[in-house]
Amino acid sequence: MKRLFIISVFVISIGSHINGQAISFAGGASFISPKYLTFQYFIDSYNLYHKEYLQSKLNYLPTSVGEYLNASFHGNHLTVDLGYQAFNMSSNAIFINGDSRNFDFRVRTMDLLMGGGFSKKNLGIWAFGGLYFGLMKMDSYYKYNDGTVSFGLDKFLNGQFSNGMSGYTLGIKSSIPVYKYISILLKVEKVTAFRGSLRYNALEDRNTSRQALGAYIPTDFYHYKDIITSNSYLPEEYQTRTDLEGFKYTIGLQIDIFK
Repeated sequence: MKRLFIISVFVISIGSHINGQAISFAGGASFISPKYLTFQYFIDSYNLYHKEYLQSKLNYLPTSVGEYLNASFHGNHLTVDLGYQAFNMSSNAIFINGDSRNFDFRVRTMDLLMGGGFSKKNLGIWAFGGLYFGLMKMDSYYKYNDGTVSFGLDKFLNGQFSNGMSGYTLGIKSSIPVYKYISILLKVEKVTAFRGSLRYNALEDRNTSRQALGAYIPTDFYHYKDIITSNSYLPEEYQTRTDLEGFKYTIGLQIDIFK
């Protein structure tokens, strides 16, 4: 409710200063087809290192569905949006002895979008671009074949990792009227993490009691022990970052509040 209130106040304040058609609120589901390069490097190297002991390999993060909330001002040719998305994803490997290595991700982001297009009688289509920011949390744990779950020092990679994430998004959206002030909202967008001088943030375990085994997830697990043997910490170029990207598809129900 707090998020929805903040979104509402922000968009209503913008809409009150621009001559347009409507302020709308929407809720629905977002689907993301993720591309997570640094974690995929880790997955490939982890599977290679353990190939003789795995019953099933670590999987790339699958297409996932999550919660979507949005507030929007849309005029005849302008749209301003503030949105919130929440995704949960996981990857796990099962060993021949029945043990498993597990990674559970929780991703929460907000985006601010602006665009232009056409709108008439609740029917509209817009192209947009904008920025997003958020938080990624990842629980890495080992599950023994008797059901015992360990986050402790008995295994490398155990921990509860997190860091911020940011980037930009480009896409199109459309509203299709169904009844009076109610429309179906459709969005397709490409999400890209920031690069260059705003380099990715590394997933870091904030629990200092576990950091004797490393505070970061390595991109190259195959040579992980060699790397940390020759360094007091895992060098930045070998740290898994919050560089989650991909295509995102959204469908929701939109209600015009002010028109």
